Amino acid sequence: KRVSEQPRNPLNAANEQELNYIPQVKETLAKGDKPKPYFDGPSKTGYYPIVTNNFCLQCHGSSIDEETLKTINEKYPKDMAKGYKSNELRGIWVISERD
Repeated sequence: KRVSEQPRNPLNAANEQELNYIPQVKETLAKGDKPKPYFDGPSKTGYYPIVTNNFCLQCHGSSIDEETLKTINEKYPKDMAKGYKSNELRGIWVISERD
């Protein structure tokens, strides 16, 4: 799954465990370093950062095309996933083993 602390879709809101990993990634990015995935062995869950680039900013940046923005606002009225800049943490991929 893909989650964020600022989700576009409320169903993609990060849970408590995921929210614990996100600040670590932001701190790494703030230092100018490349964030690394984290694997939680006991839960068999991997966390993989999603870092913004110019492609992401077309829908998640500050200057979104008017027609695109209209569609986003219609489909996701509670959207919190706009205003990003390049090389910021957009969210994380969470991959876990199913029982």
